[in-house]
Amino acid sequence: MKQELEPLKVSVLTNVESAQLVKHLLGDVATVRTTLSDAPLLTYIDGLTSGLAKMEPALIQVKKDEVTEKIKAADMSRKDAFKALGKAIDLGGLSDNADEMDAYHSLSIIFDVHKNARNHNYEGETLIVDALLNDLSAANLADKIARLGLQRYIDRLR
Repeated sequence: MKQELEPLKVSVLTNVESAQLVKHLLGDVATVRTTLSDAPLLTYIDGLTSGLAKMEPALIQVKKDEVTEKIKAADMSRKDAFKALGKAIDLGGLSDNADEMDAYHSLSIIFDVHKNARNHNYEGETLIVDALLNDLSAANLADKIARLGLQRYIDRLR
């Protein structure tokens, strides 16, 4: 029976797959290494062995740390605060009081301009939330914010 080697396209392997392949190959070669006498092949095997020693620590790196978790928690908290502010403004639209409806219309226009903040990454969301908070700090909106009782939601978003 004739056996042929299949060509290996190493370029399609991920780093982890490449390291696993080399490790498996070296394990197989270790069983017959004492019978090998081809100097170039032994040099190649030694090169793979030293290369694997350099690859393995890189593959076992920590993917996240404590700061990542804090940023993720802060992002979720801000998303909830943003959503709460939007719902509080929307609640004003259900009022039967003309002043509250007026406040709702003014504030919903401003909020709607910034409502896509949750669709952005943390940095993009930060820019949009900062712009919203800046817009809501306008002096002519203070009475409308107070009328709908939104200050606590705005403070939470800060």
